[in-house]
Amino acid sequence: MENWITVTEVAELTGWHPQSVRRLAREGQLRHRPSKAVRRDGRAQREYALSSLPIEAQLKFLKQPLLSGPACTALALRSDLRQSNLFASLPVSLRMAVNVRTLFMYFLAYKISGSD
Repeated sequence: MENWITVTEVAELTGWHPQSVRRLAREGQLRHRPSKAVRRDGRAQREYALSSLPIEAQLKFLKQPLLSGPACTALALRSDLRQSNLFASLPVSLRMAVNVRTLFMYFLAYKISGSD
C-alpha cells in the first residue's frame, strides 16, 4: 500500500517550492494522482507518492510522530534493555493496533538511518 501526501507535505519534506513539486510531477519525475480533496475552483487536488521522493525525504517522513500525543513517537526509545529497540515504549494495545506494513516501513527507516 502506497503512502500519498500533499504538495505541502512534499515541499516540507524536500525543501522544494510547491511549484517545483508540480513541475517535477508534470515531467514524470514524481508519481502523482488526483486526490478526493478538491480545490476552490472545483478541480481535484493532487497527491504525490512518498516512494517517488528522494530517500532522505522518505526517511524524514517516516521519522515523524507515528501517533498524536507527546508520549508517542515513530521511533520510540526502549526503556527496558530486554525489549526490542523499535516501538518498545508503546503500550501493548497500541503496538497491536498499528498496521504491520507501517511498522515494517518504520523498521526499515530505523535500520537505514543506522540508529540503535
